[in-house]
Amino acid sequence: LTLSGIAGLVLSVGMSVDANVLVFERIREEMEKKATPRLAIRNGFDRAWTTIFDSNLTTLITAIVLYWVGTEQIKGFAVTLIIGLAISLFTAVFVSHKLFEICEKTRFLSLGMADYVNSAKRAVFGAADVDFMSYRFACYAGSLLLIAIGLIATFLRGSQILDIDFNGGTSIVFSLDKGLPADEVRTVVQKAFDKDQDDLPIQSSLINVEMKDAEKNSVYKLDVSLKDQAEVASRLLKGFSEESSARLVTYDVDYSTPDPQSSLGVSSPAKLVSFQENKTEEAAAKPTDVTSSSNAEVKSKVDLSFHKSAVGAGKAKINAKQLREALSAAATAAGLTLVDAQIELYPKGLENWTPDSSLGAEEWTVTIPFNAADTNTIGSKLKDQIRTQPVWQSISKIEASVASEMQQRAWAGLALSLIFIVAYIWFRFQNLAYGIAAVIALIHDVLITLAFIAVSHWLFRPLGFLQIEDFKISLTIVAAFLTIIGYSLNDTIVVFDRIREVKGKSPRLTKEMINSSVTQTLSRTLLTSSTTIVAILLMYFFGGEGIHGFAFCLLIGILVGTYSSIFIAAPILLWIVERQQAAKAKSSRRVASAP
Repeated sequence: LTLSGIAGLVLSVGMSVDANVLVFERIREEMEKKATPRLAIRNGFDRAWTTIFDSNLTTLITAIVLYWVGTEQIKGFAVTLIIGLAISLFTAVFVSHKLFEICEKTRFLSLGMADYVNSAKRAVFGAADVDFMSYRFACYAGSLLLIAIGLIATFLRGSQILDIDFNGGTSIVFSLDKGLPADEVRTVVQKAFDKDQDDLPIQSSLINVEMKDAEKNSVYKLDVSLKDQAEVASRLLKGFSEESSARLVTYDVDYSTPDPQSSLGVSSPAKLVSFQENKTEEAAAKPTDVTSSSNAEVKSKVDLSFHKSAVGAGKAKINAKQLREALSAAATAAGLTLVDAQIELYPKGLENWTPDSSLGAEEWTVTIPFNAADTNTIGSKLKDQIRTQPVWQSISKIEASVASEMQQRAWAGLALSLIFIVAYIWFRFQNLAYGIAAVIALIHDVLITLAFIAVSHWLFRPLGFLQIEDFKISLTIVAAFLTIIGYSLNDTIVVFDRIREVKGKSPRLTKEMINSSVTQTLSRTLLTSSTTIVAILLMYFFGGEGIHGFAFCLLIGILVGTYSSIFIAAPILLWIVERQQAAKAKSSRRVASAP
């Protein structure tokens, strides 16, 4: 389960909680009308169904579009969300309904509910509806100011706001000779990868990797923004040589000097490692022609046995890719050329092994196209190299071009999702204004969340006690943006659905109707938001570095999404509808005054 999958799971849980809160709020309203428990349950579920259906279906549309055009990471988010929505919808509407009915019939259930939110509202604002619309212009100004600051901060940071996922870099997996806590390893890495040659900060991320037969906390994967693999390896080696109680794992290889007569098939059985030259059948039939025939194909076979450099550390495993790279580097150091296609490998003790397998072995039989003397030189260079260079489990380049493609597909998915959302809301609410207002609120939420990410570059030092870091946009943050869009959309749909209910068949939508609708849904809005925020706060403070940026983004996004559903989406809907109503009235007057 990736972070994208976790993001989908978080949104699914949030939607499930909200569906239940919607039902409970409707049941509470029915009980306030003095309905019997059985009638309150039936009407509560019936009245909540429309809102639950609309909010889940709009989020489902987003998930389907993202799965259709998204990258592998985004597809993980979409699949988890689709499954989660289907399960939560079935559970909230059918399973919960049946459980309520059974409990009511058996007298096992009491429908009495505390209404703290509305009690607090009445204590502060009285029994009347809160005039939320009177704050709309101040909220517009505040939101525009935050968005402007965010856009300026994003522009000033430039490409530095993008993480390695989008800028490219190097990924390396390394092993330590003993287990170290992640925090200690992270300290070493941060010192080793502080600034680049241009005195710009180097981006890095570190995660622990669990590997079979490896000591716990001894294998780590490091992604850095440096593109020079040699520099990355050098910095890492220097860092663990100077700053850590652990050292990078190095190997040793056992072999012995090949017998000069091995070209004739003579070898010493007492040697741990033996080299043997094999020729073509024609050359073998005429051994006297070996030195004179330029067409004779010479191959040498050598047995290699690897173990860790530390005394008594035991055997060590190396995979085919690592061995090929080491042999090629040793040949280059010996002034020879050796490419992968010329290396024949066979591991000892591995069943069902294939040449592209990542499985490691302690002992290998290697065949290379060189005579005994050259093979001996390569073996000597290999031994020196293996002893002095750390063993990288893998080292590879993170391509920026691939990251650019992922970025484009992510934006395409978001754009298509917004188009389908507008279309569906237009169809359900019979007015384009609802769809436009919802999308404006979504864009507002994403831009303000982006603003907080952008300004974190200047705030993480003075506000470090809040665990704020220099956050950057990565695939993890993209997953958080998708979660925010889903959550905010759900929040907005709930408010819009109540507005539609309050408006009824009235030809006009008024400010009083908006205030009444928002006040009626205030309890549900705050209950759902507070439940989700508590869970995210726990993730933020105790979830570790891997999900820290994700949790920060979600925390800001859900706070902003709750605010926007009340102070941005609803007022914008009113503004658009008032323009529509004014235009319609003007058109009617023009028709009436026509001769």
